Amino acid sequence: MKRLVIITALLALIFGAAFTEFFVLKNTFTRIETEAAAIKTEMNIDKEHIDTQSILKKVQNLEDFWLSRKPAASVMINQILLMEYTAILGRLKTNIQINEYPMAQVEADNLLRQTNELRELHKPYVKNIF
Repeated sequence: MKRLVIITALLALIFGAAFTEFFVLKNTFTRIETEAAAIKTEMNIDKEHIDTQSILKKVQNLEDFWLSRKPAASVMINQILLMEYTAILGRLKTNIQINEYPMAQVEADNLLRQTNELRELHKPYVKNIF
Protein backbone atom coordinates (compact mmCIF):
# COMPACT_ATOMS: atom_id res chain seq x y z
CA MET A 1 0.00 0.00 0.00
CA LYS A 2 2.83 2.36 0.87
CA ARG A 3 4.47 1.77 -2.54
CA LEU A 4 1.21 2.46 -4.33
CA VAL A 5 0.88 5.82 -2.58
CA ILE A 6 4.49 6.72 -3.42
CA ILE A 7 4.07 5.70 -7.07
CA THR A 8 0.82 7.66 -7.34
CA ALA A 9 2.44 10.72 -5.81
CA LEU A 10 5.42 10.51 -8.18
CA LEU A 11 3.15 10.12 -11.23
CA ALA A 12 1.06 13.08 -10.10
CA LEU A 13 4.25 15.12 -9.74
CA ILE A 14 5.47 14.15 -13.21
CA PHE A 15 2.14 14.88 -14.85
CA GLY A 16 1.79 18.13 -12.92
CA ALA A 17 5.22 19.30 -14.06
CA ALA A 18 4.47 18.34 -17.66
CA PHE A 19 1.20 20.26 -17.75
CA THR A 20 2.71 23.26 -15.97
CA GLU A 21 5.43 23.29 -18.61
CA PHE A 22 2.78 23.13 -21.32
CA PHE A 23 0.80 26.09 -19.98
CA VAL A 24 3.87 28.26 -19.33
CA LEU A 25 5.22 27.69 -22.83
CA LYS A 26 1.78 28.03 -24.43
CA ASN A 27 1.23 31.42 -22.79
CA THR A 28 4.74 32.56 -23.70
CA PHE A 29 4.46 31.56 -27.34
CA THR A 30 0.92 32.92 -27.67
CA ARG A 31 2.06 36.33 -26.47
CA ILE A 32 5.14 36.28 -28.71
CA GLU A 33 3.02 35.28 -31.69
CA THR A 34 0.54 38.09 -31.02
CA GLU A 35 3.25 40.73 -30.66
CA ALA A 36 5.25 39.46 -33.67
CA ALA A 37 2.12 39.53 -35.84
CA ALA A 38 1.45 43.12 -34.71
CA ILE A 39 5.02 44.10 -35.61
CA LYS A 40 4.71 42.44 -39.01
CA THR A 41 1.40 44.20 -39.69
CA GLU A 42 2.81 47.58 -38.72
CA MET A 43 5.89 47.00 -40.91
CA ASN A 44 3.62 46.38 -43.90
CA ILE A 45 1.92 49.77 -43.50
CA ASP A 46 4.98 51.73 -44.61
CA LYS A 47 7.61 49.47 -46.12
CA GLU A 48 10.00 52.33 -46.77
CA HIS A 49 10.26 53.38 -43.12
CA ILE A 50 10.04 50.43 -40.77
CA ASP A 51 12.42 51.95 -38.25
CA THR A 52 9.71 54.00 -36.54
CA GLN A 53 9.69 54.51 -32.79
CA SER A 54 6.49 52.52 -32.48
CA ILE A 55 7.91 49.42 -34.18
CA LEU A 56 11.24 49.73 -32.39
CA LYS A 57 9.44 49.94 -29.05
CA LYS A 58 7.33 46.88 -29.87
CA VAL A 59 10.32 44.80 -30.93
CA GLN A 60 12.25 45.90 -27.83
CA ASN A 61 9.31 44.92 -25.60
CA LEU A 62 9.12 41.57 -27.39
CA GLU A 63 12.83 40.98 -26.89
CA ASP A 64 12.63 41.98 -23.21
CA PHE A 65 9.68 39.64 -22.68
CA TRP A 66 11.53 36.75 -24.32
CA LEU A 67 14.70 37.38 -22.35
CA SER A 68 12.67 37.40 -19.12
CA ARG A 69 11.10 34.04 -20.03
CA LYS A 70 14.24 32.50 -21.51
CA PRO A 71 15.71 31.16 -18.22
CA ALA A 72 12.54 29.21 -17.44
CA ALA A 73 12.17 28.07 -21.05
CA SER A 74 15.79 26.88 -21.13
CA VAL A 75 14.82 24.08 -18.76
CA MET A 76 12.14 22.91 -21.19
CA ILE A 77 13.46 23.71 -24.68
CA ASN A 78 16.37 22.14 -26.52
CA GLN A 79 19.33 24.54 -26.20
CA ILE A 80 20.05 24.63 -29.94
CA LEU A 81 16.44 25.57 -30.68
CA LEU A 82 16.56 28.15 -27.91
CA MET A 83 19.70 29.77 -29.33
CA GLU A 84 18.22 29.85 -32.85
CA TYR A 85 14.97 31.36 -31.57
CA THR A 86 16.85 34.09 -29.72
CA ALA A 87 18.98 34.72 -32.82
CA ILE A 88 15.89 35.12 -35.03
CA LEU A 89 14.53 37.71 -32.63
CA GLY A 90 17.87 39.53 -32.59
CA ARG A 91 18.06 39.57 -36.40
CA LEU A 92 14.50 40.91 -36.60
CA LYS A 93 15.39 43.75 -34.24
CA THR A 94 18.60 44.56 -36.13
CA ASN A 95 16.90 44.59 -39.53
CA ILE A 96 14.21 46.92 -38.23
CA GLN A 97 16.84 49.23 -36.73
CA ILE A 98 18.69 49.50 -40.05
CA ASN A 99 15.41 49.88 -41.99
CA GLU A 100 15.94 46.72 -44.05
CA TYR A 101 12.37 45.75 -44.89
CA PRO A 102 12.91 42.58 -46.98
CA MET A 103 15.13 40.92 -44.36
CA ALA A 104 12.94 42.12 -41.49
CA GLN A 105 9.95 40.56 -43.24
CA VAL A 106 11.83 37.27 -43.61
CA GLU A 107 12.82 37.28 -39.94
CA ALA A 108 9.27 38.14 -38.82
CA ASP A 109 8.02 35.18 -40.84
CA ASN A 110 10.77 32.98 -39.37
CA LEU A 111 9.85 34.08 -35.85
CA LEU A 112 6.19 33.26 -36.39
CA ARG A 113 7.02 29.89 -37.97
CA GLN A 114 9.48 28.94 -35.23
CA THR A 115 6.99 30.01 -32.56
CA ASN A 116 4.37 27.69 -34.01
CA GLU A 117 6.87 24.84 -34.28
CA LEU A 118 8.04 25.23 -30.69
CA ARG A 119 4.47 25.40 -29.44
CA GLU A 120 3.63 22.22 -31.35
CA LEU A 121 6.79 20.49 -30.15
CA HIS A 122 5.97 21.12 -26.50
CA LYS A 123 2.41 19.88 -26.37
CA PRO A 124 1.85 17.32 -23.61
CA TYR A 125 2.38 14.09 -25.49
CA VAL A 126 3.20 10.96 -23.53
CA LYS A 127 6.64 10.83 -25.19
CA ASN A 128 7.35 14.33 -23.85
CA ILE A 129 6.42 13.36 -20.29
CA PHE A 130 8.57 10.26 -19.92
